[in-house]
Amino acid sequence: MGDPEKTLEPPANSTELAAALEPALREACAGRLHKIEWFTSAWQRSGSATGYADFELAGGEVVSTLVKLPVGPRELYWTEALGRVDASAWSESEGLPTPRVLAAGDEIGGHDLGWIVEERFDEALDQGALDKRALTGMLNACAAFHLAARGARPVDRHPEAWDWEEKLHESREALASVDIPNAQHWNAVLKKVHRSIRELGHAWEHRPCTCWCHGDLHAGNVMRRRCGDGSARPVLIDMGLVHAGHWVEDAVYLERQFWGRMEDLRGLKPVSVMARRRKALGQTPVSDYQHLARVRRVLMAVCVPAVATREGSEAYIRGALEVLESTLPLVSG
Repeated sequence: MGDPEKTLEPPANSTELAAALEPALREACAGRLHKIEWFTSAWQRSGSATGYADFELAGGEVVSTLVKLPVGPRELYWTEALGRVDASAWSESEGLPTPRVLAAGDEIGGHDLGWIVEERFDEALDQGALDKRALTGMLNACAAFHLAARGARPVDRHPEAWDWEEKLHESREALASVDIPNAQHWNAVLKKVHRSIRELGHAWEHRPCTCWCHGDLHAGNVMRRRCGDGSARPVLIDMGLVHAGHWVEDAVYLERQFWGRMEDLRGLKPVSVMARRRKALGQTPVSDYQHLARVRRVLMAVCVPAVATREGSEAYIRGALEVLESTLPLVSG
């Protein structure tokens, strides 16, 4: 496996290239990969080609797989590191929190391109009807991902630092030039934040970074694996944003998707749920994670006006303001 931090520019006409490389892919899979039905998926960030194909396991059993090409180095590294299984151990690997990978590589047919053959899922979470059980399953799967990722690779780097004072400045400038709901109220609250932004930024940038965060925890990145006993296991997909950090980042990332409609969380508290699951998995807290979660909420909310024209509904912007106003007194001196 190569460097997960490298970047890759996907070639044009990915589907045509993938189709041309199909014979090489099937050869790399020792003839176990059957004919591939290629298509271009709008949901895939890189614009890569994807395809469905059967794959013959040891003993002759055939399973459905998803073939992806090209795959960025970070996604390739983590998907393979966490999911690679032998064709003879397919059934025994149902407990993995990420897709099972039957074949992968960073070169194919003389091209320096990443590719993956992984299990195909037929069942996704219903993003429009997430109940408490489904949300808890997402958080539990993410906690299992954290454990598996740290076991696969020690956390050997610190994430890139952000200039939080500059982020605050960008939001205040946006309030002066963009029509944002409750702009006057936003301005008043951001003035209060200004008094402690340096302290909050310092606290966050010096957090314990002992975790590989998934980085994109939402319902669209969670599938269900139907296991041999009939149960459905949540599985995290899309490893393209995995990075070193603190685990509360993933919990708060999920939580803030509900700003402005917190009732849809069904009373669930993502940070607390993930903390309990981590403890059950033997990952004891090494920091005041509730305080760090509050700091993270404030810093994320501070950024909302700056990106309001690109992302976020009026309800989300209003919810971010409410979170900022209620959380700031809990973290500022």
